Amino acid sequence: MSHYMQIYENVRAICWCLNENLVRLKKLEKMKLGICQVLLVVLLLPICSAVTDKEFLDLKTQVVKLLKTQKDVIASLARQVSQQQLHVEEMTRSSGDSGLKLIRLTRSGSKPYQSTSYADFRFAAIHGHPNYRGTVGLGEIVAVLNGVEFRTRHNDYKMKMPSLSSSEYGASEDVPYPEVPPEVLAQPSLDLQIEEMREWFKAWKTSNHSPNLCYLEGQWTNVDGEAIDEPFHSERHHLDADSFFDLQDKIKYTSQTGRKSNLENYAYLPTTISHINEMGGIQYSQWNYQILCHPITEVDVPLTAFQVEDDLGSRLAEKKALSEFSKKRAARFSLKEPNENVNQATGFTKINKGSMLDKLMSQIPGKDNYPANVVDDLFNEIAYPHQLKVSRDNFNSSILKPLNAGYYHRFYQVLSKDAMGVNIFRRGFSDNNLFVAYNTRSKVTPTKVKEKCKPKDNCPSNWREASHRVSYAIPLEIIYTTPLQTWNPYNLTFFNESNVRGPAAENRFGKKRNGGNTNDTAYLGYSERFYTLTPLKFYDAANFYRDSADTTKKKGVVTGIHSYCTQCTLLSLHRRVVASGINIMTRDIPGIGAMRIRYPIMPLHDTGSSIYKDLKALAELTLNKEENAQFYPGAETSNDTFADEVFLFETSPSTRNPPGFHVHTVELTRFQIKEMKLGKQVSVMTSEDAGHSHNLVLKWTARRDSIKIYECDSSGEKTCWDGHRGDITCMDCQDSDLSS
Repeated sequence: MSHYMQIYENVRAICWCLNENLVRLKKLEKMKLGICQVLLVVLLLPICSAVTDKEFLDLKTQVVKLLKTQKDVIASLARQVSQQQLHVEEMTRSSGDSGLKLIRLTRSGSKPYQSTSYADFRFAAIHGHPNYRGTVGLGEIVAVLNGVEFRTRHNDYKMKMPSLSSSEYGASEDVPYPEVPPEVLAQPSLDLQIEEMREWFKAWKTSNHSPNLCYLEGQWTNVDGEAIDEPFHSERHHLDADSFFDLQDKIKYTSQTGRKSNLENYAYLPTTISHINEMGGIQYSQWNYQILCHPITEVDVPLTAFQVEDDLGSRLAEKKALSEFSKKRAARFSLKEPNENVNQATGFTKINKGSMLDKLMSQIPGKDNYPANVVDDLFNEIAYPHQLKVSRDNFNSSILKPLNAGYYHRFYQVLSKDAMGVNIFRRGFSDNNLFVAYNTRSKVTPTKVKEKCKPKDNCPSNWREASHRVSYAIPLEIIYTTPLQTWNPYNLTFFNESNVRGPAAENRFGKKRNGGNTNDTAYLGYSERFYTLTPLKFYDAANFYRDSADTTKKKGVVTGIHSYCTQCTLLSLHRRVVASGINIMTRDIPGIGAMRIRYPIMPLHDTGSSIYKDLKALAELTLNKEENAQFYPGAETSNDTFADEVFLFETSPSTRNPPGFHVHTVELTRFQIKEMKLGKQVSVMTSEDAGHSHNLVLKWTARRDSIKIYECDSSGEKTCWDGHRGDITCMDCQDSDLSS
């Protein structure tokens, strides 16, 4: 009420000022009235000439009531608008996963699949700018992160990583390039260096050298006036707008007219009402995104880890067999899972193991960068890493460390079981691709909720406000850096971009050099934007592919080696070199061929759709008819046909407390049962129960026609630590299933 009293006093002062013929404008300026108050003053001017104390008292009551009503209406409208934004996000969340949705339409045909979707002849609009140091070609995309749909500008991102030492919002540094192998540098001639470098690339096919996981990251950020935040630095593109509202107007205009920005520098970044104060004041938040990279060090990612995804629409449009499609720019990849991460009977990923992608993303920090260290303790439940065996019965705070929620993850576990009897959860309601990281940056808009608490926790009202700041991420691509990024066998001179005497400096005729084969056109060295170091003779010069979005030259450029001079008529040496930056594939290397550098692994928004899942299942049935013959109507149902039929088994009950009474289930295929009958052992992972699972080695017992536990958890013992032992029992077998 004190605020309304102040308004009342301001009104009374204005009336007094008018009656006393004081300088009105100066007084009004000093009072710093809001627009609503000024309008109210205007309405009151006719009655300001003669107002008694009683009339002022009545006026005060009316003013307070009117302003409170206006405030409540404004706050209600703002809250409703905020709820509409939430509704849109919830609709998007229920229609699919976080991931890529679309790219700009570039082609169409007589068949629907010939039109651009998330790919045309390029997946996610990837292309090459290898003549720039560390610039990765990526066009405009429409993506979804945790229900927020947005459209990017033309990205062409730099290979930057979060800061190793600073927690400052947006702090980053260059991804380091691998050094040239000493075996290459030790060679006395260029030809021998080339030969040795080719040997390095041959070895690369069977090992993993310097992989980097690049990822798309987004978060809601606090709006500071109308200022617009550039998502990230690019050598080639930036948001073309004076303010955030200017950007929205441009997006609205181009969307409604069908025109585009030729430079592709517009982006649709939504806003939301993030907070409404007690006076109905509104705080806006702007959606923003970044593309960063992380050098992978703790997980091996050999080239054999990638498998091409059979996107039928893209493949049919390209008219390529799957083996050929993997070499195209339209190809999308996924990471193969190690056998220990997958239930071999069903193909499902084991939730207590996670996936290779989970291991990779867990190395990447959120907006606190690599110093991040945040504990998620919402609802009085501390989040722990999902791989640990955690329950209230075996909890030991000195051994079990909380999950560092400042790094990206999609799984976590708590001590208590939920209503469904489990304690390992995914982030989000139904989003297989959502990775979340907490942070403490004031730039990031916090999300708040009331949670119950106990008086002993300094919480006398039994309620307190919890506040956390989060960002979301999905993997984008894995890029291999190679020694070609640093190999400079000609010892070319580096020029800073600010140096007007750079590689393309004017020649004696006042014209820019263009890498031609003459003294006046040859470049003078190399720079960040003219990153040409690699001898053309390292490659097979005859074979090279580029498309319209690429900025490298097929025949390379010519660089002269000499000190800078304005009137040079003679260059001491001419060297034909090619771009050394990041491309999708290398040029053909003699004896090796072209090597893929960039492996797009960006998930699709559509994969979360029920329709998409059924279509992929139908494609699996159609393309692998023999393997799936048992699923066709009227198919023969012999035991051989149903080799992959799955049976559910159950272990004996536990006998120890903790963890208390429980059993586990195990899934086995008919083929696995047949293998055990032939004397082989089968390794399986049990279900998750009582906060843990077991890795079992199973054998067939002919005397009892049963399957028994031969070893539990690699302990060498036939009894598990919690007492499971002996036979496992089939829960859904017919009499003939185990004997056949």
